[in-house]
Amino acid sequence: MTMGIIDKLAKSMATRATVIDKTKAAEHTYRLTIRLQGSQSFAYRPQDFLRILVLDDPKVPLRDRVRSYSIWNFDARTQSLDLAVCTFSNGPGAHWIQNVRVGDDVYFMKHASNLVIHQDDADAVMIGDISALGHLYGLRRFFRYPERVSGLIFGRDQADFFPDLDGESPFQFIAGGPHQDQTVISAVEAALPRHAGKTAIDVAGDGEMCKLLYKYLKSLGWSSKQVKVKPFWIQGKKGLE
Repeated sequence: MTMGIIDKLAKSMATRATVIDKTKAAEHTYRLTIRLQGSQSFAYRPQDFLRILVLDDPKVPLRDRVRSYSIWNFDARTQSLDLAVCTFSNGPGAHWIQNVRVGDDVYFMKHASNLVIHQDDADAVMIGDISALGHLYGLRRFFRYPERVSGLIFGRDQADFFPDLDGESPFQFIAGGPHQDQTVISAVEAALPRHAGKTAIDVAGDGEMCKLLYKYLKSLGWSSKQVKVKPFWIQGKKGLE
């Protein structure tokens, strides 16, 4: 099967949307707004993310032309989605978001992460880096008691952080260089409640950070039911969420 046929098949199975707005949310993040096209229904859950075709070149293998982005917000009335797209990697996804224009078509498939929304009265702690910030904002918005959701977001410097769509910044931002394991551990240790109780912890973003914190939290006695991790990227690997 030729790459051209594979492309046509992939697009026929994908959902089509059109770019209606693109703005800079932070130094290395764009806010992209797309509107769904056609009559396909879109069942939104805040755990969802999109696998987007970012490079329309049949000579490149399809897996190298698809990148995954989490949904920041979905407006059912206008059938539009907001995505937070980072440019740290300087890869195909970064080049795509820098060049995409209002009016361009976007093709995507929807998938779900394993991060969860807790509808009971439990507290929650969200931990991640800039690549996961839009996703964690979206998750927090759907908690029954969002004021009981705290968060720690790690970034290189203050210019990388951005507020939620309502202008609020409900999470604590911690700036510092990459691979500062002790900084991450110390900040998380200070933010955790003394007793786990029913508190849930969601960790997302840098795969190495996810692995580090999962191991650390397990060593403190937190159960696997309470701690959910979702690596968005791992240094040197392609195509993670």
